[in-house]
Amino acid sequence: MKLCFISDTHTLHSNLEKDSFHDDIDVLVHCGDITSKGDFFDVQLFSSWFREVKAKHRICIAGNHDFCFQKNYKKDSTKKYTEGHEALTKKRWVDSLEIHGQCKYLEDEEIIIEGVKFYGSPWQPEFSSWAFNLPRNGFQLRAVWRKIPDDTDILITHGPPKGILDLTKRDNCYAGCERLKERVLELNLAIHSFGHIHEQYGTLECAATGTTFINASVCTLEYKPTNKPIYVNYNPQNRDVKLI
Repeated sequence: MKLCFISDTHTLHSNLEKDSFHDDIDVLVHCGDITSKGDFFDVQLFSSWFREVKAKHRICIAGNHDFCFQKNYKKDSTKKYTEGHEALTKKRWVDSLEIHGQCKYLEDEEIIIEGVKFYGSPWQPEFSSWAFNLPRNGFQLRAVWRKIPDDTDILITHGPPKGILDLTKRDNCYAGCERLKERVLELNLAIHSFGHIHEQYGTLECAATGTTFINASVCTLEYKPTNKPIYVNYNPQNRDVKLI
């Protein structure tokens, strides 16, 4: 199974070089932050583009910039984001992504493709009052990560676990989620993919857990979409992961 991972395109998806995407992708995965501030127009543009990338299956989750996918999101008076149209429900946003992007949107749920269980979740520790934020180290995050099935093969989250491809340059701190790391260490994951921390783009193979961690952020810290999609050959029979 050939997997392709991207994340954090922030409306700049069309800047990615067409030859970055192979013709034989089995599953294309986007780990969130498809928009800049959660505008419906951005979702429509992304959906059309996502559909055009050749892949048998497509999966997408939301990120902290994707306000539109968070039901009953409470806008702060200091925030520039506005919903625009009261009639636009979360279902309409998701339908636009799934139908026009011909993909599966995951929010604390799983999908099984050719016998491989994927699970996607957008949550992360509180970060400047953005979308899908929960108090750091709180019981809510622990409850969210407890929903991940024990037999998950490939986990997709927007943010990284604490201490894994999560070191920020500006604050020089590990911004990942402690509660997520706790849960990941309990699981027997083949792959854990995420984004969020742009400057930590890359991969890490953990010998202790047998998990390949992927930070697939397309955008750099300066929001330049120059990082390439990350490809993996995954063998479900022996759970072998090979970076391409």
